[in-house]
Amino acid sequence: MPYLLSLFLFTTFSSLFFPKERIEVKILKSEFIYETAPFPSCHASTLVETPEGILASWFGGQYERHPDVSIYTSMLQDNTWSTPVLVADGIENKDFRNPTWNPVLYRNPDSGQIVLFYKEGPNPREWWGLYKTSDDGGKTWSKAVQIPPGMLGPVKNKSVLLPDGTLLHPSSFETNGIWSMHVETTTKDVQDWKKMKLTMEISMPSNLPFYLIQMASSNYWPELRSM
Repeated sequence: MPYLLSLFLFTTFSSLFFPKERIEVKILKSEFIYETAPFPSCHASTLVETPEGILASWFGGQYERHPDVSIYTSMLQDNTWSTPVLVADGIENKDFRNPTWNPVLYRNPDSGQIVLFYKEGPNPREWWGLYKTSDDGGKTWSKAVQIPPGMLGPVKNKSVLLPDGTLLHPSSFETNGIWSMHVETTTKDVQDWKKMKLTMEISMPSNLPFYLIQMASSNYWPELRSM
């Protein structure tokens, strides 16, 4: 199935403290990233702006949870998307591989280094977090680095950089059908991992999108949305 990308421009005319105010949404462009690919389905896209263009990533494979599901990227330059490239997979050895999940792209505003966060594992209850870095705008990537035990990195949605250089990662765990959300923090170069627990648990049969929304006061508000 071709992957359809929509780029949105969000313009807010009033403070987010007034949720009844309407937000004007404009679709700037809608197009296919690719027409053919070596995988029949894809999901969980993410974008990051770079000086060279817009870098996109997603996971693709036979179907979600299939062991062949891998992470792909494509770059938009001069109004043309590059051919999708496989940049991460769950191959453990010649006989065994795991599916990969939910890439999230982040660009360090100082160094320009791009970080690709993603998950590997048989399912969301047993997956673990990893990341790769790129110093050439997404052309090449480092070896995978596993995120410290007890943390996953951003599960699906964007990390948020604070003015003091702290990077916030919206994250969550599933245990016995209960999703508990939390925030993980690092430096802007993804060092010094720490975890902040949020006192909220939700009974849900599937993964919860968890966003960090910046309020007009520069505070951040956690937002949950059912699938």
